[in-house]
Amino acid sequence: MVKMYTWGVPSQTPMTADQVIARFEFLPDRAPEFLEDEGRNFFEGSFDTVEEVVEYCEQFQDALIDVTALVNGRVITLSEQPQS
Repeated sequence: MVKMYTWGVPSQTPMTADQVIARFEFLPDRAPEFLEDEGRNFFEGSFDTVEEVVEYCEQFQDALIDVTALVNGRVITLSEQPQS
């Protein structure tokens, strides 16, 4: 289940310890496919598991520039991870 979330702004629903907040940055020419607001390149959401974030990354990899996630208090950035 994905919930919209504004990065750095408290959600009206308390975040649980196992939730993952992810910020997806889309290529400018692909962003309109995913975002309603013209000129925006970012989508931020709350996910129940890391696996959900990975699924989104795999599904939309050709449209993504980067993904940053807050997982168990740690910030993880996809572009800083080694490619396999």
